[in-house]
Amino acid sequence: MRLFVAVDLDEASRQAAVRLTTNLARKIEATIRPAPRIGWVTGERMHLTLRFIGEVDDQVASDIQRALEPAYPVPSFDLELGGVGMFPPSGSPRVMWIGITRGADSLARVSRLVEDRLAPFGLEKENRPFAAHLTLGRVRERGSAALRALLAGAGFEPRMSRVTHVTLYQSRLSPKGPTYVPIVMSPLSNQV
Repeated sequence: MRLFVAVDLDEASRQAAVRLTTNLARKIEATIRPAPRIGWVTGERMHLTLRFIGEVDDQVASDIQRALEPAYPVPSFDLELGGVGMFPPSGSPRVMWIGITRGADSLARVSRLVEDRLAPFGLEKENRPFAAHLTLGRVRERGSAALRALLAGAGFEPRMSRVTHVTLYQSRLSPKGPTYVPIVMSPLSNQV
């Protein structure tokens, strides 16, 4: 079973991000030749990943679910999505994203709590620091300076989204793309 842990966004924030990806796709097709092939993230797949777990057997998945299920001792909080960027920050772009302009500290705290709960499972640690972002698309072919310049000019009006829970998802892969199935939604606790 392929698993990851994420924070869900409200519908209005996801739809605003979808509008941005639609506009970007049109501009890229109209102005960059040849246009890079980009795998755009659809609205129902948009979330803020806290931890990618990967493939585990059913028993470990069940144990992980139990470990992640209790409420998190962090009050619900607001995230503000804003600013558009790319990974890596220089060179050939691979991932286009919307950043977090408010609430990143609370999100990082939740991420650390998830890591603490997953520590007993001996999962391979991320080799880079946690960088909260909403992925818009992945560049499937070598990106260009023109793509980086176009994205630098893309505007995204900041959006607020309330974070009330953490979700453990199963990712089911298929030729049509992944399907994300929520396994457990663990609340943030206002009793801190």
